[in-house]
Amino acid sequence: SPLAVEPGAAVSGRWLVICDSPDYGRRLANVFSAHGADAVLAVARRAATCQRLDESCYEIDPSDRGQLRTLLETLASHSSIVRGVVYCAVNAQNASGGMSTEALLAAQSRMCAPVLALVQTLTEMSGVVGPSVCLVTRGVHAVAGEAPTIDGVAASPIWGFARSAAREYPEVRFTRIDVD
Repeated sequence: SPLAVEPGAAVSGRWLVICDSPDYGRRLANVFSAHGADAVLAVARRAATCQRLDESCYEIDPSDRGQLRTLLETLASHSSIVRGVVYCAVNAQNASGGMSTEALLAAQSRMCAPVLALVQTLTEMSGVVGPSVCLVTRGVHAVAGEAPTIDGVAASPIWGFARSAAREYPEVRFTRIDVD
C-alpha cells in the first residue's frame, strides 16, 4: 500500500528510520526525501556492530544502546542534529493468526526492548537528537468497517509501552501509527 503525505507538505532536517523491513524502510525514507528531508535507514537486525551498508543505510541491533549511540553520533557528526526517529515494527504479524500466552510474552520483550533502548539513548543525547519518536506498527488495530482481524498483535505491546514512556520521558514527543 502506498505511503502518502499531504501534497505540498514539507519535512525538514535529518530523520533516522529504523525498520525491521528493509523494503518498507527504504520506501518510507524515500517519502521523507521527496518532501525535503534527509532520511537515513537503519535496518533492524541482530548485528554484532553498527554497520554502514551504503551512504544512507546502516544495519544495527536496535536493542543495543551502544550501537544506537554510535549511529546517532555518526549521523550528527555529518550534519545538524537528527530531528527525530521513526521506529517501524511492521513485520511483527502472526503467521498463524493467533498467539499463545508464552509467545505474546516473548513478543512483548522482543518488541519493547528496542524502543526502550532508543528512548533511553535519545534522552542521554539531548542536543544531538531531536525529541520526536514515531512508532509505526502494522495490523495492531482493527480497521473500522472491516472484519475484525488483528494480524499484528505481536507488536501491540509497543503501544502500551509508548503510553507509559510518554509519562516517564515527557521531553520526548511520541507519535504512534498503525498501518494496514
